[in-house]
Amino acid sequence: MSFVNCTTTTYYQFGGQRMAVREQTDGLPSGMLYYLHSDHLGSASLTTDAQGKKVGELRYKPYGETRFTFGDLHTTKRWTGQRSESSSNIIEMGSRYYSPVLGRFLSADSIVPDLRNPQSLNRY
Repeated sequence: MSFVNCTTTTYYQFGGQRMAVREQTDGLPSGMLYYLHSDHLGSASLTTDAQGKKVGELRYKPYGETRFTFGDLHTTKRWTGQRSESSSNIIEMGSRYYSPVLGRFLSADSIVPDLRNPQSLNRY
């Protein structure tokens, strides 16, 4: 069995926060180490290399839509630290998917906490 052009990604965390990522191709030990920087919401916003040079930057509009992008962040954790594939522009928020373009969830919340409270019937 042989693997060609395989990439292994290793994340380094501290206190539950992703701090760095190492990408190795074909098992070579000299994979690049990148440092991940987050904003106040936990959104991936900046990636630097070991020398402190900016290699990727991403800025967001208020509801998670991409406002500015530069380079590669080297992570799929994007707005509020949730997993997102840039090709689909859909964010996986645990049990539901969220569209930053629409600014709302794509499916209803499965939990209605209090039927007597009309606001709890707004499940999006």
